Amino acid sequence: MKATLMTLLSVFMASAAFAQSKALPYTTGFDSNIEQTGWQEYRTKALSAQHWEVSPSGFSGNGISHDYNVGGNTTDTVVDWFVSPPLKLTAQSKMTLKLQTQGFSIPFPDNLQVLYCSKKQNPSLGNFVVIANLSMMQPKYQWLDTTVTIPFISDSGYVAFRYKTIGAEWSTYAIDNISITTIPVGINEQKQVKYPVRISPNPFTTTCSIMITDELMQSSPTVKLFDIAGQEIQQEFIRHHNTLEFNRSNLKSGMYFLRIMTGNTLIINEKLIITD
Repeated sequence: MKATLMTLLSVFMASAAFAQSKALPYTTGFDSNIEQTGWQEYRTKALSAQHWEVSPSGFSGNGISHDYNVGGNTTDTVVDWFVSPPLKLTAQSKMTLKLQTQGFSIPFPDNLQVLYCSKKQNPSLGNFVVIANLSMMQPKYQWLDTTVTIPFISDSGYVAFRYKTIGAEWSTYAIDNISITTIPVGINEQKQVKYPVRISPNPFTTTCSIMITDELMQSSPTVKLFDIAGQEIQQEFIRHHNTLEFNRSNLKSGMYFLRIMTGNTLIINEKLIITD
């Protein structure tokens, strides 16, 4: 009875989280209290006087920005997060936004990253993974149209901007006009024409072969496996003859997502199904 009660409670909590999630398309320019609702800042390292703020200096009206650690000590490491409300990311999605970079100092590595999480909004409790690096985009001092792919699927997921700097190095970012929409299936298929991948068999029970093109092999790709919640659970490298023999090991049956990356760039995203 206790186990059944806990199961029902888990289902209820998951349903409640889904009900509170915002459906796509989701847009915000931070121009009103409604557009700002659900966004939350988390400060996880040194507390600078500068942090994520909503101000009228956006591309059109309000926007969010993070200034550098003015007057900061050389030992200060600032890591400030700005996390979205829960979103219904029930299909692969993309986020478009306006981004402006300012600053001339060499930034602390990865000054501005975009991350995804399927569990908790709080970074100390969530399972955030990096999906894009927007550091020091050029040209500076101009509003740039920027697109980030959100490759994960979840009934309730979060997107975060993470600002990191050390000392008083000057690196400032401003963001406005965020729009998150579902990517039509046809677009995904067109993107993968250049680098076709063959997975055989799929579904599989014990092992399968992952084969890629010679052209993609030259970029030293990384193969990553994610569960349905967007948690990375395995990473492999294709080293010989453009083929990786993938072993199920202790993975449970179900649907997974196989993603082939070159650096931080997502090249291929395929469903991988394991059966008993």
